[in-house]
This record gives sequence, C-alpha cells and structure tokens, in this order.
Amino acid sequence: MTKLPVSPGSGTITLPQNKMTTSGNYSVSLPIAAKGWEAAGDGSVGETLEQVLPIGTQLSVLDWTKDADKGELVRLGVEHPEGECNLAPDIYVSIADFSSYALDEVETLTPIEANEITRAEDDSYLGYIAILLAAASGRSSSSRRSRGMTYCYRNVKNHLLSEGLVDTYLPGGSAYMAIEELPKNGFRRLRVRHPDRAPNGSVCVYDRDSRNRHGHIEVKKSKDCYWYGYGCKAKSMYDSREFYDCFAKGNARPNFFAFLSSGNNKDGNKRGNTRSSRKRNPS
Repeated sequence: MTKLPVSPGSGTITLPQNKMTTSGNYSVSLPIAAKGWEAAGDGSVGETLEQVLPIGTQLSVLDWTKDADKGELVRLGVEHPEGECNLAPDIYVSIADFSSYALDEVETLTPIEANEITRAEDDSYLGYIAILLAAASGRSSSSRRSRGMTYCYRNVKNHLLSEGLVDTYLPGGSAYMAIEELPKNGFRRLRVRHPDRAPNGSVCVYDRDSRNRHGHIEVKKSKDCYWYGYGCKAKSMYDSREFYDCFAKGNARPNFFAFLSSGNNKDGNKRGNTRSSRKRNPS
C-alpha cells in the first residue's frame, strides 16, 4: 500500500473532506451507510463490513492509501458520540464513498480551549461548545451536560498508532475505556499509586467519576511533561481526576525514587481514602 495526497480531490467541493486543506476530524451530520473493510489485527485491510454511522459519530482520518485490488482508500478512526457502541473503530472505505459523506469538519481546539474542556465537569468538545452557546444566548448553564467526546483519548489513540505502539485505532469514545483496551493491545498495568512513579512513555488513565463521566488519559513523556494532545503540562491530572493507573509496553518498571523526591507522597495522605478504594476494573 502506498501513501496518497492528503485530499480525495473528488466529490462535491462544498463538503469539508474534499477541501485541499482539512483537519482530518469530522462529525457525521446525516446517517451514513458505510460500506468498506474493517482493519485487520495488523492494521491492514481486512474483512468487508457495512455499518450505519449515526449522527454525531466522530471520524478521524488516519491514512490515505492505495490497494492493488480495492483502489484508493481512506482509513478512518470511528468513535460513537455516546462512547459505547458496537461500531468497528478502525475501517477502510473508498475515497469515492468518503467524498460523498455528509460531514461537518471539527475545528482544531486551542490549548486554552482544550484545558477548559479537560478540567471541566463535562470534558467534551460538544459540551464546551454548549457552554459557549449558552453564555451567548443567556440560557441556563445546564446545557453543559450536552453529550460529547473527550479529545484527549482521540489524541492519545492517534499518538499510539503513529508511534507503532498499536496496530489499530483503539475502540471507545471515553478515556476511561482505555483501562480495558490497553491490556488487549499488549500494554501492562504498572500498578503505581501516582503518575510520577511511572516511567517516561507510560499511558496514564483516569477513571470516570460522579463529576467526570469520560475520565481522562495522558502520556507521560518526561517528569515534567504530561501530554494529551495540546502541548505538555508540568503536572499530571492526579489532583483533579480519579487516577486509575499507568500502562506501558516492554520491561518498563515504576520509578519509586522519582515519586519520593517529588514530594507527592505528601499528597497521598490527603487523597489516601480515594487511593485505597481505587477500582481494579472500570464500572
């Protein structure tokens, strides 16, 4: 399979995915009967499939490819707007079909907007947009509860795929779902009590709770760089989210000395009850 330019170059030019420049992230605006192929375990073109993509489904362009038998294809990461669905998360469709989809282009968030989302009670892009619309129209802030998807998980899934740490786009629309999906893809749970103990390169996952229904996920790139798609944060989200654990591949081992020297052991007393009751499985 060979790379193709970053534009289908066909179809109706008014559709966002047919522009010469595009973010590659879309939301389905009308139901789509998607016919194509599911990505195999190694990421190659697999079995044929047909699935209906409901309104609000999020699509991420993962790759443009050319197959000797099937022609020009686009590889799409698929996320259901409610976070839980039986949709295949990693599919190939023909560029001609993709060019006909009724899609809305999802704008790239600024770091400030992303920070607002991730630290809000409802950490979703659609929830954040609802906040802005409510403020502009004077409506009640209850619209913050509009359902949406976490962008941190999307960014981390793309990161893992681009780094070759996974072969297919991880399923699930909420970050806490990585608790189950990472072990299925060769990641080992480190069983650390704080992200500071995890080695660089670890994926740290936060479970959902009463205030944050999506949870959170971030990659520890260094001792002072926690990344979830919008630059590095000097500290993890440990103080504001329900920390579950960190995951890594290979022979990575927890760094207990880094944890002790950081002073975060003091925080353990403050959050001790939460840590001791941490769930072993997502609920």
